[in-house]
Amino acid sequence: MAMGNILIVDDDPVVRSSFSYLLEDEGYTTRQAGSISEALHELQNNECDIALLDLKMEGETDGLLLNKAIHEQFPTVQTILITAYANYNSAVMALKEGASDYLSKAASTGDVLAAIETAMKKRKEVLKNSKTITPAPLATLSLVCNHNFIREGLLHFTEKHPDFVFASHFRHLSEIFLHTEKPTGSIFLICAECALTELTALNTVLHRFKTYYPESCIVFLNTNFTSEEKANLLLKGVRGFLPDKIDEEVLANALGKVAAGEIWAGRMEVSKALRNHFVISEHGLPEGRAPDRILSPRERDVLRLLAMNLSNKELADRMGVSLQTVKTHLYNIYQKLSVHNRSEAIAKGYRYHLLP
Repeated sequence: MAMGNILIVDDDPVVRSSFSYLLEDEGYTTRQAGSISEALHELQNNECDIALLDLKMEGETDGLLLNKAIHEQFPTVQTILITAYANYNSAVMALKEGASDYLSKAASTGDVLAAIETAMKKRKEVLKNSKTITPAPLATLSLVCNHNFIREGLLHFTEKHPDFVFASHFRHLSEIFLHTEKPTGSIFLICAECALTELTALNTVLHRFKTYYPESCIVFLNTNFTSEEKANLLLKGVRGFLPDKIDEEVLANALGKVAAGEIWAGRMEVSKALRNHFVISEHGLPEGRAPDRILSPRERDVLRLLAMNLSNKELADRMGVSLQTVKTHLYNIYQKLSVHNRSEAIAKGYRYHLLP
């Protein structure tokens, strides 16, 4: 029986093989990667307990960057950085970023195995602690639909995706306002086909919904709305639209984004909602500031990407910056424009002619 799964990351195949022979002789299972992208691919597709990371592969700090990425994306994986030239500052940085240990490539077999053993103990402790904490679901779901097969499908989905909990089911839209004890669904999935006869009074329904369920939001299922209709519904507070046939992973991604406060709709609908329904005026401009000088050039770049309905992670990837940098830019934009969220920021962006 294998003692553990270890990923060896180094751009030198001789070094990889050397560590692999050593560890497999001790009963460990090893896999190898020659670059950051290969390492992340291995971690996404194979079980891993410990990753041995070369400090300097393609660049001076590549090992540290990979170490950080692993701890963000695979928090239970323990890391050990290895280098040909041990350096105190690099060692301190590695340990600050969560590495279990820092070794010279010239370290003795005993030192390497001792570091591996310590890292395995840390991983077991992390796994033990994680099992004692039951994570809260991303969202609780309430379904408004008269089709039993959709209800069964959603039940099956929540069984496979514990991040989402099926909270309640209604056959008609009017039923959600009849209960003295309000359902706990944070996302209401409303079947457009079932509710279509009631959508003539949609403005009243949506206003009442906001009053009755201030912490919840609506996503429409089985939608055949036109682009213009979707744009109008977005302005009334609807957070997304889902087709009648949707892959489970796409559904999980959509509901996750909505739960995080984002909109699940086509970029054309989002853009149309903002362009067609926000009055373009100079009202509210900060005193003494020209429209094109409210934001810095970099902040305007962020605002333009924001108008494309990209998530924070997508913004970071597109700009080549960290997630924290994106959040800092968003905070500055919100402060300068005196807004509280993305939609308000984009609206003022058009109003101040900061967006094309």
